[in-house]
Amino acid sequence: MALARALLHEFPVLVLDEPTADIDPDLGDDVLRDLVTTARAAGRSLLVVSHVPVPADLVDRTLRMRDGRLLTR
Repeated sequence: MALARALLHEFPVLVLDEPTADIDPDLGDDVLRDLVTTARAAGRSLLVVSHVPVPADLVDRTLRMRDGRLLTR
C-alpha cells in the first residue's frame, strides 16, 4: 500500500528499502524493472536500498557499504 501511495504522489525521488524482500528472485527483478520504468517515465529518481544485487542494466550508479562505511571501490 505504501508503494502504491508513493507512486501516486509526485515525489521527485522515491527511496525503496528492500522492495523485493521475500519475493522470488525472478519476480523481484520483474518488479524492479516495472518500478524503474515507471519512475523514469515520470521523470523521477529511484534510490533502492537492497541486500541483494539489483540487475546491472537497471542502475546508473551502485554504492556499497561495509561495516557502516561507504566503500570507495
